[in-house]
Amino acid sequence: MADPAPGALGSAVRNSAAYAGAAVFQRGIVFLLLPVYTRVLAPAEYGRLSVLLAIAAAAVILLSCGMDTAFFRTYFALQSDPARQRRFVTTAWTFLLVVPPAIAALLALVAGPVLVHSEVAPPAELALALAGAALLVSGTVVPLALLRAEERLRDYLVLAAVTAGTTAAFTLVAVVGLDAGVVGWLVAVLAANAVTLATAVRIIPFRRVGGVDRRLLAGALALGLPLIPHMLSHWGLGISNRVILAGMVATSKVGIYALAANIALPVAIVVQGMAQGFMPSFARAATNDAALTGLRRTINVQFLMVLAVTASGALLGPIAVRHLASPAYAGAAELVPWLALGYGLLGLYFIPMNAVALTAGRTRRVWIVTLCAAATNLVCLVALVPELGLLGAAMATPAGYLVLLVGVAIFSRGADNPVRYDAGRMRRGLLVFAAVYGLAVATSGDSTLVDACIRLAWLGSAVPLLVWAHVVDRDRLTSKLWESRARGQLWWRRT
Repeated sequence: MADPAPGALGSAVRNSAAYAGAAVFQRGIVFLLLPVYTRVLAPAEYGRLSVLLAIAAAAVILLSCGMDTAFFRTYFALQSDPARQRRFVTTAWTFLLVVPPAIAALLALVAGPVLVHSEVAPPAELALALAGAALLVSGTVVPLALLRAEERLRDYLVLAAVTAGTTAAFTLVAVVGLDAGVVGWLVAVLAANAVTLATAVRIIPFRRVGGVDRRLLAGALALGLPLIPHMLSHWGLGISNRVILAGMVATSKVGIYALAANIALPVAIVVQGMAQGFMPSFARAATNDAALTGLRRTINVQFLMVLAVTASGALLGPIAVRHLASPAYAGAAELVPWLALGYGLLGLYFIPMNAVALTAGRTRRVWIVTLCAAATNLVCLVALVPELGLLGAAMATPAGYLVLLVGVAIFSRGADNPVRYDAGRMRRGLLVFAAVYGLAVATSGDSTLVDACIRLAWLGSAVPLLVWAHVVDRDRLTSKLWESRARGQLWWRRT
C-alpha cells in the first residue's frame, strides 16, 4: 500500500493535535473551574443553566446554516481561482455577520410569549443565550474554517485562546465574583463572544473583496443547509438529553447528569478536534489521486487515536468526578464511561462522514440517518430512565451514536465515494483497546490516585499490544519515535 504524499500524514496528525489541543484548552479551563462552579451553583441552578446552554448549542447549529463543512469543500474547490476564492470568503462571512443575529432576534421575539411563565428557560435568559449563540457563529464559523483550510495554526490557536480565556475570565467574575448566577453566566458568554468576533476581524481581517457573490453563496448553502437537520439530530443525540431529562427527573438530577456529561466532554472535544485536523486530507482526496491513495493509512491513524482517547476518558473520568466535584455530584461517576463510549462512537462516525461530505460531496438525505439515531436515543431515554434513572439516560447516548455510525457508514457507500478502509487492522485495534479497558476496570477501582496510576499503566500497555497484533508496524513506529526524539533535541538546543 502506498504511503501518503510526503508530509501529508504528519501534517494531518499535527493539525489534529493542534485543533484538539485548542478545543481541550477551551473546555479545559471551564473543566478545571468545575469545583468552583459546582460549589457556587446549586444542582438545580446548574441544571437550569445546562438546559439554556443546550438551547444555545442548538441555536448555533441552526444559525451556522451548515457553512462550516460547506465553506471547507467550496474553498478547496476554488483553489485554482484565487480571486473567486477570496470573494467566496467575503461572501460567506458577510452572510454570517448579518443573518444569524437577525434570526436570533426573531426567535427570541417568537419564543418570549410562549415561555413567559417558564422556570427553566425564562424569556430574558433565552434571549441572552440566543444572542451569545449568534455572536459565536459570526465570530468563529468562517474565521476558524478559513484558518484550518490555510493551516494557519498560530492564528487559529490565538483565536481559540482568546475565546477560551475571555469566556472563563468573564464567567468567573460574573458567577463567582458578582454572584450573578445563571444570568451572569449568559451575559459573560455574550461579552466573551463579542471579544472573539473583534479578534477574528483583526486576525483575518474582514475585507469586502469583490463584493458578495450570490452564486457562490447559493452553492455553499445548497451543500450546507441539508446538514442543519443532520446537525440538529446530533444535538438531539447529545446535549438535548438534558432538556428531555428536565421533564422526567428532578432538576438536581439534571445537574448531576450535566456534570457527568462535562467530565466526559473532553472525549467529544478531542475527537472532534482530530476530525477537523484530518478534514484537509479528505478534501484533497476529492481532486488528488496521490492524496486518495494515502488516505487509507491516514484513516487508520485517526481510528486508533479515537480509540485511545475514548478508553482514556472512560477509565479516568470517574476518578475525576470523585476529585473535582462536591459529594453531592458523586452519582455522576458511573455515568461517565457510558457517555465517553458514546462520544467515542461519535469520533468514529466522523471518518465515513468526512468521506461522503468532503471527498464525495454528498450530503442530501444524510439527515435521515441522524434522525433515526436521535429517535433511537429518545426511545432509549423513555424506556430506560424510569427503570434505571440517570444510568439509563447515559446508556441511551452510545445506543444513539452506534446507530449514527452504522447508518452513515452505509450511507457513505456508493460509486461516488472512492474512500476505502483497512477493516482488518481496525478490527484488531478495536479488540486491543476493548481488552485494555476490561483489564483496567477489573484490576482497579475508580476513586483513588493509585487507581488512576493502575489505569494509566494499562493504557500505556496498548502500544506494545497494538504492535503485537500487527495493527502498528514496529519498524515504522520506532522510526517515528527516533524522528520525534531528534526534533525534540533540536528544538531544545534552539531554545
